[in-house]
Amino acid sequence: MTLGTCNDRLRAPKECLETYVQKLSEMIGCRTVFTPDGTYREEYERFYSLLDTLFPNLVARAKRLTFGDGCFVFVIEGERATKNVMLMSHHDV
Repeated sequence: MTLGTCNDRLRAPKECLETYVQKLSEMIGCRTVFTPDGTYREEYERFYSLLDTLFPNLVARAKRLTFGDGCFVFVIEGERATKNVMLMSHHDV
């Protein structure tokens, strides 16, 4: 399976869909529940490590900007600033 075969999510082969489900399942398996005292800090760390493992192309190409404790965005810079892409997500549950 090549990345190109998975680009069309509406007509993705079964192997691609299984990969999507597996990755999402692993991420959901992290108990990223925010508490002021940092009760689930290890779960957040596990989640961040999982992002690095599951999405190596993103990590290699994007700049990760961190704000405060655990808030971050990935930025993929284009040839021109008007073509940059920023990925944002809400990951505590």
